[in-house]
Amino acid sequence: MPPQLTAKQRAFVLEYPRDFNATKAAIRAGFSAKTARQVASQLLTKPNISKLIDQEFEKRSLKLDEILARLTEQATTSIGDFMVVNPDGNRIAFDPEIIKERGHLIKRIKAISTVRYSEKGEQYEYTTLSLELYNAQKALDLLGRHRGMAAEVVQHTGEINIKVTYQNDRSRPHRHAQAPARPATPVH
Repeated sequence: MPPQLTAKQRAFVLEYPRDFNATKAAIRAGFSAKTARQVASQLLTKPNISKLIDQEFEKRSLKLDEILARLTEQATTSIGDFMVVNPDGNRIAFDPEIIKERGHLIKRIKAISTVRYSEKGEQYEYTTLSLELYNAQKALDLLGRHRGMAAEVVQHTGEINIKVTYQNDRSRPHRHAQAPARPATPVH
């Protein structure tokens, strides 16, 4: 970052893209909580700071091809990709290395620890992990929409009331007399 910024201003540039809350970013950057709102407002109006915030946001945001790659991973990942069978063959576990490597595909991890006692009274504890992946169907839907494979159809049911008002009588259209009745068609 350019040297003309103070340490607090540089910190503000780094903090603001976290949550887009200028006041909180100013406080996290070290400005007084009493004046944070005013200081943040002033900082956001400075062109050099605004430009640096935009650059920081660019660094942190995903490009379209990265988003599509992530959605493709979510659509094609299976819970089995994270599992390993222990050598004894009777237990299945999650591979911690794969979880670290591909953790961005996991929506939620839940760990439940349970304490049990053996027949001899010895205490042992085991932990059960459950993984929830992101919704593959949703990822497929978003990919299909991006590729134009799915179109949304919006249907409307109900009444539509239209009220026409005129400014003056001259702009009011002339009403035509009712058309004369048609003669009855002869029946053969």
